[in-house]
Amino acid sequence: NDKILDTHLGSQSSRIAAYKLGFDFWGYELDEDYFKQGCERFEKSIAEPLFDAPKFEQGNIFTQKPQI
Repeated sequence: NDKILDTHLGSQSSRIAAYKLGFDFWGYELDEDYFKQGCERFEKSIAEPLFDAPKFEQGNIFTQKPQI
């Protein structure tokens, strides 16, 4: 039941992290334009997966010959 309070929300990095870690979050920002930009960043961020899946090429790297 941890809660996070950020009294200077700014770009909302703390909000993004709290959301992705499942914490309750309260944030405040006085600058309305900065708040709107941060909200756009937050929405974009939560639409992305938490971790990118690693990309591997087919084949075994130990049996491939180095390219010279």
